[in-house]
Amino acid sequence: MRNYLDKYNIIWGYIVLISLLLSCAQNEDFENPLDPRNLRTSGSPMGLTLSPGDKQIVVSWYGAGLEGVTKYKIYRRFTGAPDPSFNLVSEVDREPITGGEIKVYEYIDKSGLENDTVDVITGGQLYYVYRITYVDSDGEETPSDINKPGIPEVQATPSLAPPPPEVTIGKPQEDLRIKLIWDSYQPPDDIAGYRIYAGIVKTEEEPELTLLDDKKIDPVTGPVPGEQFYVDYAFQGDNVTKAYKVVAYDRFGVESPSKAFQATSPNLPPSKPRVQYKYTFFRFKPTYQIDVWWDKNPESDIDGYRLYTLSENGVWVTRKTFNQNETKYTEPAERYIVVEGEIQPRLYRLVAYDKTPRREDNRVIDDESEPAMIEP
Repeated sequence: MRNYLDKYNIIWGYIVLISLLLSCAQNEDFENPLDPRNLRTSGSPMGLTLSPGDKQIVVSWYGAGLEGVTKYKIYRRFTGAPDPSFNLVSEVDREPITGGEIKVYEYIDKSGLENDTVDVITGGQLYYVYRITYVDSDGEETPSDINKPGIPEVQATPSLAPPPPEVTIGKPQEDLRIKLIWDSYQPPDDIAGYRIYAGIVKTEEEPELTLLDDKKIDPVTGPVPGEQFYVDYAFQGDNVTKAYKVVAYDRFGVESPSKAFQATSPNLPPSKPRVQYKYTFFRFKPTYQIDVWWDKNPESDIDGYRLYTLSENGVWVTRKTFNQNETKYTEPAERYIVVEGEIQPRLYRLVAYDKTPRREDNRVIDDESEPAMIEP
C-alpha cells in the first residue's frame, strides 16, 4: 500500500511541475507585446504616436524587431463617420535600401484629412483614429482582425498650427533657475495653452526632450497678460545646460513648429546664510563664549559653510569649515584680541559655498555667498 502511494505522489508531483512550467511559458508569451495572444496589445507594434498638422497627420511607431517582418499596415477611422470600421490607409515596407528593420517608422497621412473637425450638433471635437499591424513573410497579419476591441490606438485632429513663440531668457539670472519668457507673443484666437519641453545636454547629440509643464489657458477668460513665462527650478548645480522647446497649441492639440534652443544655469554663489548668535561674557575671566547657529540654505547644490574670524592684524582667518548638514558652532573659551590698544571680542562672519567652484586670478576657488556678519 505504501509503495502504491509513493508512486502516486511522484506521478502527481510531475504533473504539477509540468503544469507550472507550461503556465510560466504561456505567461511569458502573453507578456510579449508583439504576441497576438497578449491581451493588452493583441500583438500590435508599440510606440504608436501622432503629430497632427495642416490637413495631415504624421504617424510614427517602433519597429517590431522580429525576424520575418516584411511590412506594416496603417489603418484609420473617423469618429464622425457613420461606419466605425477601420480602413487601410497605407502600407510601409521595411527599410527599403537594406531591407532591415529600423528603430522608428514614420508615415505622413494626407489622404482626405480635414482640419478642425467638430460635431455639427454638439460642437465636440471629432478625431481620426489610427491602428498599426505588421505582416510576416508568410503573409500573416498581426493583429489579424483590425476591428477587434482592445487593440492599441491613438487619435488626433488636424489643424493649422499656431505660430511659434519667440522665447528669451529672463534677466538678471538667478541661482539654480532659468526663466523663459515669451511676453511679446500674440496668441491666435483658438490658443489652448503652451507646453514646455526640456532635456539635459550631456553630449554633442541632441537630448531627448520631455514635457516639463503644460500651461493650459482658461477657455473662458483666454490668455492673461503677464503669464507668458515659465521658470525651471529643476537644477542640482550651476553650469548645467538644457535644451528647451516652448510650443503653443490650439484647441485640437496641434503644436506650433517651435525650434529647440539651449540655456545654461548661471554660476552664481549661494544666498547669504540666515544666522543667529550669542556672545556670553564672564566676570573675572579672560575668555568669553560664542554660540552661532543658522538655517540650512535652500539651494540644492550647497557643499558646506565656512566660519571666519577677524585676527588682530585685520585679516579674516578661517576658523572652521562645516558640511552642508551642520548648522551650529560653539566656542566656550574664546580669547579676546587687542585692537589699537583695546581689548575686544572677536568679529566673525559665516558664508555658504556651493559645489561649483569658479576661477579668479588664475586660481580655482569656492563660490562663496555674501557673508553674514557676527558682532557684539
